[in-house]
Amino acid sequence: NTTAQPSAAAARRVALLGFKNLGQRAEAAWLSTALTEMLATELVAGGIPVVPGEDVARMRVELRLKDVDGNAATVGDICRNLGAQLVVTGTYTWLPPKGGGAAPLRLDVRLKDASGTVVAALDETGADDALLAMVDRLGSALRRQLGVTTPVDTGGAARAALPRTPQAAQWYAQGLERLRALDPSAALEPLQKAAALEEHPLIHRELSNAWRALGQ
Repeated sequence: NTTAQPSAAAARRVALLGFKNLGQRAEAAWLSTALTEMLATELVAGGIPVVPGEDVARMRVELRLKDVDGNAATVGDICRNLGAQLVVTGTYTWLPPKGGGAAPLRLDVRLKDASGTVVAALDETGADDALLAMVDRLGSALRRQLGVTTPVDTGGAARAALPRTPQAAQWYAQGLERLRALDPSAALEPLQKAAALEEHPLIHRELSNAWRALGQ
């Protein structure tokens, strides 16, 4: 594998604030957490310092932010709270299908500095089954924007961020979201369903965190 050599720019700490579901499709809400985890793993594999998701969830509570979209009015407070210099926000939605085929999924990513200025605007469009490839390309583009100019073989980092079974990945993402929203009791059921489908260390780690939060 090629080892990334981050420049001074790449050493800046990045906070991923999540993906907004523009289409409001309830069955696709889990993708917000899944996409954030995959993209964060892509950046970390490329040598980019990333704020842990748990810290982002804590920040939401401390700053009383219901919808963290990184607008200019709040991004400075977010960066100060998290010790970050840059934030990544994103959206996803399904576009109208063409020719009677399946509706393509569009991902939009914005990289912003502490003033709320958009440093980079990226997007990818593709079929649902091309999600991993789309995130891989977005990760590569973000790394370049952050100063990692040498090629990086992340070894399938995005895939490693979630269980491999699609249904297990969905339940895992749902459980992780509820756990980070400080609702461990609600996180147990989806995490247990994910564990019943697939043996995966991430599932068991978050199950342990949920039980610990419940005092067991």
